Amino acid sequence: ARRGQLMVKELEDAPRDETAVLLDADASALAGVPPDSSFELQVRAAGSILKAHASRGRRAALIVNSASRPYQRVHSFDGDWHRALELLAGVEPDGPTPVAALLADEGGPAGRALELTVVTANLTPRLVDRLLQRMLSRHAATLVYVERASFADAPPPALDPGIAGHVLRLQRGGVPVAILRRGDDLVAKLGAQTVGAAVG
Repeated sequence: ARRGQLMVKELEDAPRDETAVLLDADASALAGVPPDSSFELQVRAAGSILKAHASRGRRAALIVNSASRPYQRVHSFDGDWHRALELLAGVEPDGPTPVAALLADEGGPAGRALELTVVTANLTPRLVDRLLQRMLSRHAATLVYVERASFADAPPPALDPGIAGHVLRLQRGGVPVAILRRGDDLVAKLGAQTVGAAVG
């Protein structure tokens, strides 16, 4: 207005992925001995969900909360999916930062995704808060929780009461939750239950 001429300001929105799968490679959350470990189960679960997205032609992304923070877009079932598969094959549980801290970055790939599935073996109150905040901002969130205790020599028959409380809080807030234990059939657990809604 001071210059007496029309000014146009162009804003470029950051590209958004339709959906993202966030694999939590928290170094402190490992239980069991590879290849039979909680992290191996997390990797298989993340790969299964990502493959379901790719096979349906959805724009997706794989985000890994590890030391190097790798990120791979998967917009096709050909080259993109194979690159994501290679990434999953080489990933290590060496993440130094809690996954909740990654979700705090609204401008990061996890924050930009319209839908987010978090695969973790470390369910904390802070992570619960972050997922519920996503729901309040109308960005869908789903949790796949791998129960570390099931990889013990004498696994408990029931979910830890603290974890059960976190799960209940998420479900009441509208966040679908799937719980995986050692030896579970991923197709049965991830296909027919809550995560099926996220991939379909």
